[in-house]
Amino acid sequence: MDDLTDHEFERRRARDSESLTLRVQAAIEKMIMNGELCGGDRLNEITLSEKFGTSRGPLREAYRALIQEGLLTA
Repeated sequence: MDDLTDHEFERRRARDSESLTLRVQAAIEKMIMNGELCGGDRLNEITLSEKFGTSRGPLREAYRALIQEGLLTA
């Protein structure tokens, strides 16, 4: 196991979390572009978190980013 300082560990964890959020965001964008998700569809956090193999935190962060881009509405 790596000998990381607490600061290095937190930075790595934040980076990994950010990249997971970006991967989830890209997957949802792809679902929208492929027609798997259509206007008016409701997104189920539990179903999507299971589909992507992640917790709901990164999924919620991806939702926020997609809302800002105008691809989702709250």
